[in-house]
Amino acid sequence: MPRVSEGYARVSTEDQNPQLKFDALLRSGLPKKDIFVDIESGTVTARREYQKLCDLIRKGAVDEVDIYRLDRLGRNHYELVNFFWLIEQHEVNIVSLTEPYVERWRDSSWGFREPPGTQSVRRATSSCSG
Repeated sequence: MPRVSEGYARVSTEDQNPQLKFDALLRSGLPKKDIFVDIESGTVTARREYQKLCDLIRKGAVDEVDIYRLDRLGRNHYELVNFFWLIEQHEVNIVSLTEPYVERWRDSSWGFREPPGTQSVRRATSSCSG
């Protein structure tokens, strides 16, 4: 089965242009239809395109998420932790076009190793937790 990659780009306000991030994801080989773009603050967790991406991950339809830079996923630290928890649960790889160390996150202290049977309140209330 072929790998399924999706891209995600975000800018915070209408005054900002997401084109730089979008073009970089296109150059990385992603088709336009596989790039989710939000124009909303990263502190907002209920971003429409971000939620669509999380839903695809939960359904097992994504093998890899490509981003321009990690902070484009969001500015809410709890949500970022929950996003990494979600991709770990679903064995989804993450690629940052500008931060090569992000690809090796599972081998670092970023990898989440919560004891079985425990659930953090943050994951339970997160919009992207799965």
